[in-house]
Amino acid sequence: MTLDDFIRSLPEGASVLDAGCGPGKILHHIAKIRPDLRVKACDIRDTSAQLPSGVVFQVGSVENLGHLYGENEFDAIITQHVIEHLLFPMPFIEGCKQVLKPGGLLYIETPNWIRAYLPFYPRLWFPLRFLPQSRASGPQALRAALAGE
Repeated sequence: MTLDDFIRSLPEGASVLDAGCGPGKILHHIAKIRPDLRVKACDIRDTSAQLPSGVVFQVGSVENLGHLYGENEFDAIITQHVIEHLLFPMPFIEGCKQVLKPGGLLYIETPNWIRAYLPFYPRLWFPLRFLPQSRASGPQALRAALAGE
């Protein structure tokens, strides 16, 4: 699922958190395609001047979501290219579980590390699908953490 598909799939009036929003690129996109969403954002530095109007911004680390926001506050959390910068990602995952409503959705986007070192050529992708996931914060580990395993 693409981020655009994720945003479009959210229920009308959903509460959304952009965790680690940076200058707000995705927030501007949300404001254009889904102005009905209630959006909050946080980042470790104050980027509020760059964000679209209507976004409620808070300075803070994504590792402290449980302290920044209330329990069961959000229908969805979006985080792009953030988790790979965390030395210990589990406090972030635990915070997401705490602030998401039951049945809430979490969209995590990370870089494709292999792709960064290969030239763009479709045939090179064929053998890569067989490579195992080697990062501790990979999809399987994240699913287990969110399920409380």
